[in-house]
Amino acid sequence: MTTPWIEDEVQAAPRADFRIERETHKLEKRLCRQMGQAIIDFNMIEEGDKVMVCLSGGKDSYAMLDILLKMQARAPIHFDLVAVNLDQKQPGFPEHVLPEYLTKLGIPFHIENQDTYSIVKDKIAPGKTMCSLCSRLRRGILYRVADELGATKIALGHHRDDMLQTFFLNMFFGGKLKGMPPKLVSDDGRHIVIRPLAYAAEKDLARWAEHRQFPIIPCTLCGSQDNLQRQQMSAMLKEWEKKYPGRIENMFSALQNIVPSHLMDAKQYVFKGLKVTGVDASPEMLELLRAKDGAEQLDLVLADMAELPVRGPFAAAFVAFNTFFNLTTRDAQQACLRRVHDVLAPGGWFVLEAFVPHDVDAAGDASGVSARTVELDRVVLTAARRDHAAQTISGQHIEITEQGVKLRPWLVRYAGVAELDEMAAAAGLRLVERHAGWHDEPFHEASDSHVSVYRRPPS
Repeated sequence: MTTPWIEDEVQAAPRADFRIERETHKLEKRLCRQMGQAIIDFNMIEEGDKVMVCLSGGKDSYAMLDILLKMQARAPIHFDLVAVNLDQKQPGFPEHVLPEYLTKLGIPFHIENQDTYSIVKDKIAPGKTMCSLCSRLRRGILYRVADELGATKIALGHHRDDMLQTFFLNMFFGGKLKGMPPKLVSDDGRHIVIRPLAYAAEKDLARWAEHRQFPIIPCTLCGSQDNLQRQQMSAMLKEWEKKYPGRIENMFSALQNIVPSHLMDAKQYVFKGLKVTGVDASPEMLELLRAKDGAEQLDLVLADMAELPVRGPFAAAFVAFNTFFNLTTRDAQQACLRRVHDVLAPGGWFVLEAFVPHDVDAAGDASGVSARTVELDRVVLTAARRDHAAQTISGQHIEITEQGVKLRPWLVRYAGVAELDEMAAAAGLRLVERHAGWHDEPFHEASDSHVSVYRRPPS
């Protein structure tokens, strides 16, 4: 499906003398299409974002900025770009190159000067790999700069081949099936890192850099180190691609098609039998659930959600639509979130579904009566009163039949997404993603409901 992020291929006239031009045009279209698809697939950039584009002076980061500028011009949303380079004070680093290039380009930029080179040289013994320490130092500095610039996303120039190399590095040398995600929330939940080139091949980026004649700056800190493990992985993948064309594409596709039940990690799949525990404060609701098929496999607990008297650890917790708002004070809601954190296993997930209270009358109280159900022999009305100051809605479901009138009172304490995120963070839960529904519908200011996914950080 064509979206404003992704333009259809345009077929140039098949004239032999335009072959190079045509191939370059196809390359540009492919890179733009791949970046647009990655942005859509992983919800990388949203309305109003300020994206900090990290430039190293290498071909990949140049290409990322170049294509992001093209995306910015055609995107269906508004977002800002600011280029950032970390000058690590490497000997011979041409510090004039990037400022001159970015000034000519006419986009906002910031050069951060930090002598990490001396630190790395001092801490790492000669002949040892410098990448790990250098990477940690850079990450901390870039997070700080993102805060100072007000950036909501941090864009890095890693591409498809980097992701595959990282996967095999972790498997061969770390004993883990772990890759390099296209989108990552920092452990403290304050920063979101995106990799818009996730679908792009390194060979395409090299061709694009050559075509655009970017002023490439080599990395003299680590580029001269021989026999790096990542270089070994790169050579291995290139050899495989040479001998078995298409293998790289198949391996990359495999990263997007995980089947935990066919691996051996009991933390990711419950091989001993899935155990589900349900908690509700209403005996009537629990009785209705016990009448359902398969209810004998459930562990049902009659209790207040704020107390959550279950032991865990659980891989996931889910609060169904608006149920969380049945806790009628902020203190009770905060207590519930703290208990959710406590009973989740490290790395466990918490999913909350609720309405968005953007239509609440900001002037104060509001009340109304509406018809909920109208049948020949039965009418159900809803009478509600909203108290903006208390963030509560109290009401009655009024059921009218030939037998008489039945009242079902209710009370909820609503909270907007910002307050939910604040309470979750206070409980040690970090927002990972948010959608307007269960089919990954984008969430925006006008959304009526949301499905928010939080996570307890891995230990």
